[in-house]
Amino acid sequence: MHIAIVEDNEKEQHELLQMLNAYFLKMNTLYTYDTYAAGEEFLKAFHPGSYDLVFLDIYMDGISGMDTARAVRRTDSSCPLFFISASRMHAVESYEVQAVYYLTKPLEETAFLQAMDRVCSRLTKANRYLTVSVKGHLHMKLLLKDILFVDCLARKTHIHLENTQLVIDNSIASVLEILSEDERFLSCNRNVLVNMDWVECIPQEEFIMKNQEHVPIRQRGRGAVKKAFLEYTLKELRKGEFS
Repeated sequence: MHIAIVEDNEKEQHELLQMLNAYFLKMNTLYTYDTYAAGEEFLKAFHPGSYDLVFLDIYMDGISGMDTARAVRRTDSSCPLFFISASRMHAVESYEVQAVYYLTKPLEETAFLQAMDRVCSRLTKANRYLTVSVKGHLHMKLLLKDILFVDCLARKTHIHLENTQLVIDNSIASVLEILSEDERFLSCNRNVLVNMDWVECIPQEEFIMKNQEHVPIRQRGRGAVKKAFLEYTLKELRKGEFS
């Protein structure tokens, strides 16, 4: 996830970054950011698709945050714009540029976290990660969307990616605990979680993944597993229809 922060007050810029760091660390989500002290500076760098989320202060020297947003909307109708202002007086005006949120300063942590949950649910899903250790010293951040499935063989945790397989030091229990919180992952056997976004088909008693690996489904409860996969697939199709 790539974020822009357009804020001319260095102290408030730093406070916002601290809140963002805490939020994305809690969500196990990777993100990068650029900071700008003026709307003009931001607009020189901006192009459609360059940012997943833009934070805009309204009162700045030079062009205001609201006029900056209008300039963005002339070329990009979908970039999420999040206003942070010392005043509420522009809240109604923010609807004109289809802002996703409007908060007043000083930022209150609970309100900020609630706003981020509403704005970033789709974005955090794409950038959520798992930190793993390999051979006792190498720490890697694996995007969850890249994991096809995980299993445990000979008491070793295996992470299956599209073109390779990692044997990691993390316990299978710790990995299952994290992945089980993500709706994409489904338990289909003992110590096995499969990423349903990577399933190509279910012929009979197994998942066939898009890289042609086969993942067996436990006999007991097989119907429930297949039903859960079908419900997830239908839900994702509906999301696509309305996105």
